[in-house]
Order: sequence, then C-alpha cells, then structure tokens
Amino acid sequence: MKRFILAFQFLTVFPIRTSVEVEPGALSGSMAYYPLVGAAQGAVLVAAYAGFSIFFPESITAALIVLVLALTNGALHLDGFADTVDGLAGGATPEERMRIMRDSATGAVGVVFVVLLLLLKYLAVRELPADARLQAIFLFPVVGRWAMVPMACWAPYARKEGGLGEAFAANSYSTLIAATL
Repeated sequence: MKRFILAFQFLTVFPIRTSVEVEPGALSGSMAYYPLVGAAQGAVLVAAYAGFSIFFPESITAALIVLVLALTNGALHLDGFADTVDGLAGGATPEERMRIMRDSATGAVGVVFVVLLLLLKYLAVRELPADARLQAIFLFPVVGRWAMVPMACWAPYARKEGGLGEAFAANSYSTLIAATL
C-alpha cells in the first residue's frame, strides 16, 4: 500500500496525507502502481466527460477533458515534455542539452510544442468515435502511466551527477511485469 500511495502522490495533485517513510527502492517499486494511478485519473476523466457533456457541446467538453488531465497531474507531463523539446532543439552536445533541460525556464520552442501537443490531445479526444470515446478517455492515462515504466526499465539514466530520476532508473523487470499485469 505504501508504494501505491507514493505513486499516487508523485503522479497526481490529489492530497493524500500519510506518514509513509520512503525507503530506498520504494520510488522505483512504486512504478508497478503507475497504471493503477492512471486508472484513477481515467475514472476522473470519464466522470468529468459525463458531467461536462450534459452542459457543453462536444468541442468544449473535449477541451475541458484535456484541461482536467493537466490539472489532475499538475501538468507534470507538459513540463517534462517542454524541457525535453527545449533541450533537444537547443543543445549541440549532450552536456548542453542536459543543462537546458535542467533550466526551470521554458523556451519558445518548448512553449510552441506544448501548445501543439495540447492541440493534438484536444483533436484526439474530439475525433474519437462516439462508441469508443469513454473507453479511450479512460485508457489514455492508464497507457501513459504504464509507458513510463518500460522507459525507466530500459533507458539508461541520462545525468552523470544523479538526480531524482535516478531513484526511478533502478526499476526492475519485475516492476515492469507487475505494472503490465
């Protein structure tokens, strides 16, 4: 239960107050619960869609769903995406890219790509077939959170000097299997 709470605290803005102490390996182990946290976010999105669609046309409802997704996870995915795009666009060497990604300011390239990503998400929700819309809205965060697990398992950690992400890079194949199940 501790690892689920850690995953929920890390991936969402929903306040869960607990006196859980974080032992070594708990953050990487918590990744087994990422798809379950995604399912909770998916349930929120489905409920929000059902509520919004009563009062608003489909276009506004789709935009509000994208907004709710960003709000429920504190726009964590958008911040990371902007940092990555800025680093890849602005750095000629791996060291320069890492320096740019660590910078808390978002550059023009990052802003443009975040806007395009939000537009793409809006269009994806808007264009979903009506008979599969709720299932897809539910599955978006589930699959998105699951995708973080194999990436942490297979990709080498990029920073030489360490950082928060290093705690997740210790992810094991058993965590990947658990998250997949």
